[in-house]
Amino acid sequence: MSELEPTFTETETVTFRQAQRLVAGQSVDAGECRLLLAMLGIPDSAMISAVPAASAPVIAAPVTLAS
Repeated sequence: MSELEPTFTETETVTFRQAQRLVAGQSVDAGECRLLLAMLGIPDSAMISAVPAASAPVIAAPVTLAS
């Protein structure tokens, strides 16, 4: 890591990740997503391209049972 890159606390990292997921889900495309994140003040160095599998939440799809 370069000396010029900021370091973030665990709380900041979690907050950035939550904001990125929310904005990404509501954005029309990647360009709009980047623009909205920049407007929120989330720095490019905090951008997360992928969440490691160990820390990704497990979300189960709803199951419909036939009657």
